[in-house]
Amino acid sequence: MKKTIGRTLVALALAGALLLCAAAPVLASNNDAWAALLDKTVTAIGQMTAETGELTVVGTAAIAVEPDKAAIMLGVSIEESSVAAAQEKVNTTMQGIVDSLRALGIEQSKMTTSNYSVFPVYDYSSEPAFVRGYQVNNMLTVQVQEFALISQVIDRAVQAGANQVQGITFDTSKRGELYHEALKSAVTAAREKAVVIAFASGKQLGNLRGVVEGEQGSFHFNAWDARADAGAGQTNILGGELEVVAKVTLVFELK
Repeated sequence: MKKTIGRTLVALALAGALLLCAAAPVLASNNDAWAALLDKTVTAIGQMTAETGELTVVGTAAIAVEPDKAAIMLGVSIEESSVAAAQEKVNTTMQGIVDSLRALGIEQSKMTTSNYSVFPVYDYSSEPAFVRGYQVNNMLTVQVQEFALISQVIDRAVQAGANQVQGITFDTSKRGELYHEALKSAVTAAREKAVVIAFASGKQLGNLRGVVEGEQGSFHFNAWDARADAGAGQTNILGGELEVVAKVTLVFELK
């Protein structure tokens, strides 16, 4: 009950401060009165905050791991004078890409259409602009677990007519397990930080009053390197290192 009353008083004090700020133009004509009221408000808020003191700390932790799977986004973009002509060429080219990847041993269930779009292409060389044709895009996301195949997937797709390679995303199949470990470490780090801050402030750490989990994150280091090899004419891919990151915010009482 006392805590509730205390929080209410803090809220009222803060509201009062906002009202005083709004009234500043009126009180500005009397600097002494304005300063006195402001000092009283700040003092009241400081006293109430001390009575209901809280400490908020953030803890983070990261676990490094080598990725064991990758997703490659590639596809075809073709412009023709009509939608039908563009679609026909795109469909034919995409089927050739799928067939070439299946020949590598990539199951069709590991290939997913991630984007298919059709839109007009305008010519702005004259006024008014006019539609000079239509562009059809068909993007495919290919899941690969054998990293030795990544360069072959890209090369075979390009040879089959792919003119769009929009990137490679690396991940780990152990993400859930690693995130839980990182989350525990983040909580420990936040608690240790709170103890240090409380001690340095001459306070004691009280009960835990709130926990907020941050968003999951991941960072890649040297995540991918697609470059032409002058000798072999192949694409070289480096998996690099992946970090699974956890973040947590803890709120403690101070006493």
